[in-house]
Amino acid sequence: MRDALFGIFHPIFLHIVIQGFAGFLLLIGGIGFIGGYILHRDKKRNLTKGRFKQK
Repeated sequence: MRDALFGIFHPIFLHIVIQGFAGFLLLIGGIGFIGGYILHRDKKRNLTKGRFKQK
């Protein structure tokens, strides 16, 4: 995303907008992965106060 913002083009991508969009998707995926890990860890240690219990 930083390279797309500053106009540094990598020839792997066809257009700089596609490069920025790919960076955004990878950012969202990384945040989701870390968030899922933290939620899994907290559920395992019973730190969620019953918010995610299945009924």
